[in-house]
Amino acid sequence: VLRTMPESPSAPRFLAGYEGGETFKSCVEIISVDGGPVLETVVCDAPERTFTWGSIHFTPDDGAIFFNANLASDRARTQLLRVDLTAKDRTIVQITEDAARNQVGLLDGELGEGYVAVSDESGFNNLFVGPLAGGAMTQLTTFEEELDDAYLLQADGQTHIVAILRRPWESELMLLGADGVMKH
Repeated sequence: VLRTMPESPSAPRFLAGYEGGETFKSCVEIISVDGGPVLETVVCDAPERTFTWGSIHFTPDDGAIFFNANLASDRARTQLLRVDLTAKDRTIVQITEDAARNQVGLLDGELGEGYVAVSDESGFNNLFVGPLAGGAMTQLTTFEEELDDAYLLQADGQTHIVAILRRPWESELMLLGADGVMKH
């Protein structure tokens, strides 16, 4: 993931994850694009939270990152975590409540002080919103089939959600408001 970090806007940096050795360890690291050693290890996984099958998302100002981790290596307890990149203490904050879910994926884009995520805690992939500061997620959709993909779309000064249900016989493209109300 290539991003320009807030501390040095003139020098792009990578945030990446993997550290070799005797045991596999995933780390979020800042690496200069011109090569050389790791500039900073932001955070590494630990037995109480393992980073797997996830992706890194940034706040629009690049001041924080979000990623998912399995609690106690339990693939049925995936949670969304945040690290403030502007703080000297790179503390991991769990922003979702501890719930049974195999996935929680953040959608890229702005939603004020909140986020939109895809989670399967309801039994199917559905859209949820939650506060960036942490706390309970609110379910926006009640699909009874798998949501294949979703995107945030900024148009007409508003945030919309594009949701895609893919089926063998057809695909359905939906436009929802940030409140989950179907628009088209």
